[in-house]
Amino acid sequence: MIAFGTDSGALPQRIQGFDEHPELQSMVQAGFKPLEAIHSATEIMAEMLHIQDRTGSIVVGKQADLLMLDGDPSKDIRNTEKIKMIFHAGQLVKTGLGLTSPSS
Repeated sequence: MIAFGTDSGALPQRIQGFDEHPELQSMVQAGFKPLEAIHSATEIMAEMLHIQDRTGSIVVGKQADLLMLDGDPSKDIRNTEKIKMIFHAGQLVKTGLGLTSPSS
């Protein structure tokens, strides 16, 4: 198992891997299939942190923050940068490619 993440401290704090952060792209360039890289950032990371009972997969009863993307990341991992909507704890918190408020 390979867990997603870095302790380098060299990258700005952002939504790790999902907004102009190169790690998912780097994993794919290194030979991972796009869905393998995403799996590393979700289910495997939750397992490594021993929180898989609460998060890491989309299952009824688990906590979930979801991204709606403008493109299929399994076809092109760069589509993870094309965020249309962000849901946090089941609530829509941001929408639009520019991450503007829902009223915009």
